[in-house]
Amino acid sequence: MAIGEVTGICRVCGEKFTIRKKFYKRKDLNRARKIYETDSPEEIERKIKAFWFPPYEGAYIEKDGEHFSVITNEMLMEIAEKMNNDK
Repeated sequence: MAIGEVTGICRVCGEKFTIRKKFYKRKDLNRARKIYETDSPEEIERKIKAFWFPPYEGAYIEKDGEHFSVITNEMLMEIAEKMNNDK
């Protein structure tokens, strides 16, 4: 992971600002998306929400080398609602 810093001046108010960004390698992101048995329920939910960006693979569990995507019940209900509205 690399950390970058961007500074600038706000066009609206003229104040100086600094933005700190983190850059992740693909292998680091893949490791972060994986849900482990030792993860707490809060950590699992955080991973699910952080990596939810369809159509890309988000948080997942792994069984026998195969990935299974995981979503929250709230996300599932949103999907169902959109599917039912499209009919």
